[in-house]
Amino acid sequence: ALPAEKSLTRWGQVGLDKHSGNFNRCDLLIDPSNGSTTVDVVFELVLPNPGNDGTVSSTECDRNIPHSDQFAVDITVKYQSDGTGSDLCQMADAAKAADVTALDKGPLPPRTPFIAGSLATHHACELLDTPALTTARVVDATPPSQLWNWQCRWGDGDRTVNLRFDQGTPSSANDGKLISLDSRLAYVQADGDGGGGNCLVQIVYRTLPGSDVSELVHLVLNGTDSSEALCAPATQLALDVVSHLR
Repeated sequence: ALPAEKSLTRWGQVGLDKHSGNFNRCDLLIDPSNGSTTVDVVFELVLPNPGNDGTVSSTECDRNIPHSDQFAVDITVKYQSDGTGSDLCQMADAAKAADVTALDKGPLPPRTPFIAGSLATHHACELLDTPALTTARVVDATPPSQLWNWQCRWGDGDRTVNLRFDQGTPSSANDGKLISLDSRLAYVQADGDGGGGNCLVQIVYRTLPGSDVSELVHLVLNGTDSSEALCAPATQLALDVVSHLR
């Protein structure tokens, strides 16, 4: 995100947000000088996807930078809330051009190490074991390790589990029913992933010192049952995740 910061100042004041979404993500927030809605420019390091050329709509503009057989960069420019008045695709093109220039200079500089105890030091694919998946009727396929081990998926039958790391502030009834899983708090929400047939459990791993930002584990159980019926097995899976967290 930082190489693109200077190129985006023509649209307004630019601020860095390092604590939204998974650990492969970084945001630049543009407060437009014309007083329109704040724009969120999202940068994500992702696995290569040759068919992803970006999409455009009235509220979002996407660009993709294929870099190597190891990773690519997705850039998503969108309004932070409902709004109009900014040329999102011009911003996306400016951000992409700045990042391409930086990437062409050579290897990415080493990232600042995560502080001790960060959720980012965990391996998502090691947080669920086969007995727990079997009990939840998830036919265990060999879990593919995603970029930097911060996301994993199990299941090749009627039920699948998607596990990913996140950063945010779940702190209201809108985030689901608050429960306790051993020593950790979690929020359980039927159809929390949208579209029906799923249950989302957000496990609060820790709150960052001096802030209200939490590191979270998102567990989504998808299946053919109703969303409400999936929440009991999803909660049991989340309990297994907690048992593997240091």
